[in-house]
Amino acid sequence: MERKSIDSITKPEWEAYRIIQDMGDFNMFSPEAVSMSGLDKSTYFTIIKFYKELKQKFEKGADNG
Repeated sequence: MERKSIDSITKPEWEAYRIIQDMGDFNMFSPEAVSMSGLDKSTYFTIIKFYKELKQKFEKGADNG
């Protein structure tokens, strides 16, 4: 799996991840969650790795939780 940089993550990719997270139906590390997001594995796990930073970037004013 190719590593992506935090700067390569787009707002639509972030939003795709957050939709699945907000559903609350999946363990976010499960293959089903990755599949439902429509994101490739590299993008998906880059979002997990840099979650806090991406939340600050794309959800300005959001808490860091």
